[in-house]
Amino acid sequence: MARRCAWLRANLRSKDGMPRCLVPVLLALGTFLLLLPTSQVHAQVEPEQVLEQEEEGSDSSELAEILADLRARPLDINRATVAELQQLPWISPLLAAKIVAFRRLRGRIQNIEELLEVPEIDDALLETIAEYLLVVPPAPALWWGEARLRASGRLERSRGFRTGAYPGSPLKSYARLKWGVGNHVTGGALVEKDAGEQRLDDYGNYFVSASLPSLSTQVVLGHYQMEAGQGLVLWSPYGHGKGSEPAVAAVRKARGLRPYSSATEYGGLRGVAVETMLGPFAVTALASDLPLDATLDEDGMVTSFYESGYHRTATEQAKRRVVRERLAGGRLAYGDNPLFKAGITWYASEFDRAVDPPDSLRRRFVFRGKHNSVAGMDLGISFASARFFAEGARSASGGVAAVAGILVEIPRAKVVAHYRHYDKDFYNRHALPFASSTGVANNEQGFYLGAQWRVRPGTRVAFYYDTSKRPWRTYSFPMPTGAEDGLAQVEQRLVRGVVALLRLRYARNNDLVTWIAPPSRDVSVVAQRSRLAARAQLQYDPVKSISLRGRVERSHVVLRPVGSPFLPERKSHGLLLSQELVARFAQRLQCQFRVVLFDTDDYESRIYAYESDLPGVLTNRLFAGRGSSWYLLVRARVGRAVFLGAKFTSTYYDDRETVGSGLDETEGPLSRTLSVQIDVGH
Repeated sequence: MARRCAWLRANLRSKDGMPRCLVPVLLALGTFLLLLPTSQVHAQVEPEQVLEQEEEGSDSSELAEILADLRARPLDINRATVAELQQLPWISPLLAAKIVAFRRLRGRIQNIEELLEVPEIDDALLETIAEYLLVVPPAPALWWGEARLRASGRLERSRGFRTGAYPGSPLKSYARLKWGVGNHVTGGALVEKDAGEQRLDDYGNYFVSASLPSLSTQVVLGHYQMEAGQGLVLWSPYGHGKGSEPAVAAVRKARGLRPYSSATEYGGLRGVAVETMLGPFAVTALASDLPLDATLDEDGMVTSFYESGYHRTATEQAKRRVVRERLAGGRLAYGDNPLFKAGITWYASEFDRAVDPPDSLRRRFVFRGKHNSVAGMDLGISFASARFFAEGARSASGGVAAVAGILVEIPRAKVVAHYRHYDKDFYNRHALPFASSTGVANNEQGFYLGAQWRVRPGTRVAFYYDTSKRPWRTYSFPMPTGAEDGLAQVEQRLVRGVVALLRLRYARNNDLVTWIAPPSRDVSVVAQRSRLAARAQLQYDPVKSISLRGRVERSHVVLRPVGSPFLPERKSHGLLLSQELVARFAQRLQCQFRVVLFDTDDYESRIYAYESDLPGVLTNRLFAGRGSSWYLLVRARVGRAVFLGAKFTSTYYDDRETVGSGLDETEGPLSRTLSVQIDVGH
């Protein structure tokens, strides 16, 4: 594949970095697609099409799991709560509240198309969410169960396995079991092992959840998660990043108490949690005792928490579960009216080892000690087409965090404005509010404005602008700094079955960058980084069973030294071309094939692309360097309850003799990965 496409890559760029054949490629692709016959049937929205709307590099594996579960067990539209409805990324808190209010006013919904009477729901939105909703749910089974087994691994052996630094097998394995009795008792267990780890249960979680309708009470034993307010006090490891769904990005949609069944190793709590309704009030009590990974110094004190989840080498194994966090907390919320919600959330925690990070200059305001506590208040009020939301919290250090915003949603349009202020000494490792990039709630002030507008049927416009500053230095950057980024996107249905998308994304920040200064020595320089990325995409669904998608993305990065007038600015470019084919056969077999060509000058001009993967897996690929990649994904249903899946990925780098770095480095320019999965359900 790489040799056959070499001529194309050689013509992708001229010496000045501009693509020579970009226009002919686009014209050829567009002409080919438009000449094919069209269909009146639209293909289903795949999860990766939702996920790729999010911020580059974001971790959205939890969303992939949520959508997969909702597709397997759709919500009963006549019983779904506001929290359950807003799990769908297309439904805002305001719209979820309006759907519940519409249901109360109308009575039982007999047909899913009755939702079109909610002014904010049009044909396109209903078509997207319909597969996740049911009007008449099936009769509850006496019991149900699901099992999932998955194994994956790279075919090339990395240095860690060749040298023995990784003592475990190169196979990554995953096993999950979920079960339920009727509609009121569910349970689950999960074990996972990364490549190089020795224990099959290197990471595991489990839960049993029971709802008691007569007492309006839910009890969860084992691993669980709690989402409240806007994420300043308690939240799960997952939160939307910035993307072309601006209202979704800035407004946290709390799901309350839920069992934790994710493979993300640094999230969740473990113990017991109880939520009960007392009239219009929801009362939640939490208790947790969870071992954590950390780096210890010679005196046994915690210098930093370790959140990668890898326990392969002796050094990594020494960090495994060496400190415990005991936590107790609760929430009192007024939540019977979907148009008005208010709550108080708090917790207190204790570590069994003292936390004392070194380097008091870089880490002057980080958490130190054994005890922490956080308390906050949140509010959500809907009035007509607007929803105001706010939350404020204070940690034991005295640091304060606050967010406030307003979401206005009218037929065909949404606008959201969001302000955030996080003190440099606010500490909460269980928070995940909206933030500039990482979700860390300290040392940041910012303002976000986003909007999306369905101009007419088939035309959708979205944009956002976010500006932020860090009043205190970060660990790697030695002074206060600021950043801004924005996005503009137009999505147009050209003819029936053909959708075009154009996107521009801009970001600017300051960072420490390694620079080669005369005479040939590396120095660290403060530089302003400006990054512009442009994407053009064309999707064509000639029939329900066939979908084609072509994409061209171009990145342009400029690094300008700050305070170093004798150093020239540095420019780099990146280009990515991809073409994807999805074929579905009688709802039993789906094949997906994608080819990617990429060419970037360096890591700065890298380009991300989400990939379809096995159910429950998220792959957000980073492409840097020059080469080609392709994958084949096959999903098949065997009988009524068995699903098989396999994916093979191959990437060839023209400009490398090795792939990866450190102990993960493999010899040669080729990298191949094979994954297989089986799902069995009853």
